[in-house]
Amino acid sequence: MDNDNLLLRSLARADGTDFFQLDKDGVFVFHTGEALVRFLDVNGDRSGGLRGRSFFELFQGCDGALAAVKQTLRGETSSTTESRRNQVVKIQTIPARDEADGIIGIFGFVFDQSAKALLHRSKQNQWLLETMFESIQDGIMVVDENLVVRRANKVTRNWLPEVVPNKYTCFEALVGISEPCSFCPVLKTFKTGEKHVHNYYNPNHDRWFELSSHPIVDPETGKPALVIEYIRDIDEQHQREDALARQRKLLNAILDASQEGILALSDGVELPHANTAFNSLFPGWEQLRFNEPLDVVFEFYDGHLHDVDSLLRIIREVRETGESREGTIHLRDGRICSVRGRVVRTGLGKTGRTEIWTYRDITENVRYERSLQIMQNVLDFISIPICRASEDGRIVYANRSMVQSFGYDSAGEILGHPVWDFSISYNEEYWRMFWPDLVKRKAILLNGLIRRRDGSEYPAELFCDLIEQDGKQFMAASIYDLTDQTHRVAAEQASIAKSMFLAHMSHE
Repeated sequence: MDNDNLLLRSLARADGTDFFQLDKDGVFVFHTGEALVRFLDVNGDRSGGLRGRSFFELFQGCDGALAAVKQTLRGETSSTTESRRNQVVKIQTIPARDEADGIIGIFGFVFDQSAKALLHRSKQNQWLLETMFESIQDGIMVVDENLVVRRANKVTRNWLPEVVPNKYTCFEALVGISEPCSFCPVLKTFKTGEKHVHNYYNPNHDRWFELSSHPIVDPETGKPALVIEYIRDIDEQHQREDALARQRKLLNAILDASQEGILALSDGVELPHANTAFNSLFPGWEQLRFNEPLDVVFEFYDGHLHDVDSLLRIIREVRETGESREGTIHLRDGRICSVRGRVVRTGLGKTGRTEIWTYRDITENVRYERSLQIMQNVLDFISIPICRASEDGRIVYANRSMVQSFGYDSAGEILGHPVWDFSISYNEEYWRMFWPDLVKRKAILLNGLIRRRDGSEYPAELFCDLIEQDGKQFMAASIYDLTDQTHRVAAEQASIAKSMFLAHMSHE
């Protein structure tokens, strides 16, 4: 038996096959080689590492091997393949018989197939990579240091029929020129070993493409041996970005044309946007740099405003409530501004909220309103009734003398009524003819009867003038009671005062 074992061991070593023998209980009698030891992860030598140990215990979990040995102990030859970790072995077993043809054990052969398995997996991986390479919907080329295209995927070949591996350079295939492109990202990657990106317009295809180059580094030299050139069609993206840029330019032009100062603040946006009118109100804003775009920059506003606390209060209320707020602020240069802040949902920044602030210079309006109020106070103390009516004939202002002489308690009882409600001589039809004549002549003298609240009447003379206010036209009328001609002198004095008022109104 020992001579037979020696022969089997020699044969096993000759063709790289391990051999083992089990007794009828499945216990190792001997084994050759290291394949089983590696497979079972057992410390042992070629001669006795597994001797005396049970096959069934060592191969727990290897159902195929256990079934094969049991089948062979029943007198049948069997074969199975087992894998564990990175080891793959094929085990063939044949029954060992005595002279009476009884089963006394098993002879087994172990074929180490790990290398074949690795090769098989390598082929599978190669097939998988090849499939992935061909299925990518962007263009991919593998380029050598001479810029010759070594590989190209299906999409690239469809885009660029000129791409023939190992024949054309990338610049010949992509652009159809005889020298490398001035922007060539591949050359930059070979030089730096880093990724580079460039967008370019291909006139042959009338489309925009993004070229990105990625190094394949030689592990021995640490330098790029090949470069993957990734080609992405970005024409639609470029068109969208171009349209967006045009829209942004148009929006900025519209904002800059506005007479109101506009400031837009969004958290996460690099810089707030302010139009020309805002920069005019707050010079120096465009030079500011922000740690956070929603910073108030107290010192900046304090340098421009008399009442910075008023603005800060409005800002806090807008941010705390998310609702619109408005107010009036006074600049140190004497100008007065109305300010309005509101929050809109834009999706920008961390919160998706944008603050829109509008500032309007109302200095002249305030001065005009103050001047008008002063003049109206003066008119209230003039003894001659004076009123102002809009184009539709409705009274929009009546001084105190008119209220009293017409027999009313307050101006509110007169305002909004048409002028013909207080006249016996004139009606609505007459007003429709009167107004165009007043617009043309600018001033008209009328005589007629005035109706008081109690129904009584008195003769009057009306000096009517056309005035303009806030772009609208009005009639200003002074009403002189002609019941007593001695009032004429007083009427003339009042007329002088009214003329001063009208001159001031026209100037404003």
